[in-house]
Amino acid sequence: MRGVSDTNEAVSVILPVYDREHLIGEALASVVAQRYPALEIVVVDDGSTDATADVVRSFDAPIRYVRQGHAGVAAARNRGLEEATGRWITFLDSDDLWLEGVLASAVTHLRTRSRPWIVHGRTEVVRLPDAGSHRARFRDDEAPVHRLLLGSMVFRRECFDRVGAFDVTMDRSEDIDWLARAEEIGIETTKLDELWLRYRVHASNITNDIPATTSSIVTSVKRALDRRRAARRP
Repeated sequence: MRGVSDTNEAVSVILPVYDREHLIGEALASVVAQRYPALEIVVVDDGSTDATADVVRSFDAPIRYVRQGHAGVAAARNRGLEEATGRWITFLDSDDLWLEGVLASAVTHLRTRSRPWIVHGRTEVVRLPDAGSHRARFRDDEAPVHRLLLGSMVFRRECFDRVGAFDVTMDRSEDIDWLARAEEIGIETTKLDELWLRYRVHASNITNDIPATTSSIVTSVKRALDRRRAARRP
């Protein structure tokens, strides 16, 4: 990752994307609408074959567009971390939306409190018209709650220096794996009673493959348990 000065107040927003021409425009619009004064937007295109690049370039906003060969969302997030220069780091999936005021609220809490390394807002689940009968990772009839979604969190940059990068051997649930590793080394999270993220259920969610998603979550949990067992051995 690039060097960052102690006086830097920029938020780096990393958006990994693959073939989301129909959704990324709304996601980017929700970032630009934050109106945060020191905003860095890094879009990492993981080898899209559709018009995703054209949608990104149509924005009248300073967006850094980085393209790489298709390597998976973990690799795309890692590339975004390499490109980012902000003191605060956050991620938004290309199919989700932020509510207004997320970044200002997050930075206020991170800057004025010495303890938390991550601030975490609530998530609302909504179904798009094309979702049909697809089973979702989360129910959409519940009140907004805190969910393990990177888009509902803002991080001190140092988190990634301490925890490391996302595991590129995982094609999904790499976020759960990273968050487990963060918890194991004592990275503290503060939960705020604010609605930050709209997680959108649609026909092309990667989590529509319920067996594969469940398997990856189980793998993340097993890895965490194995690390804790190894740490307890004399």
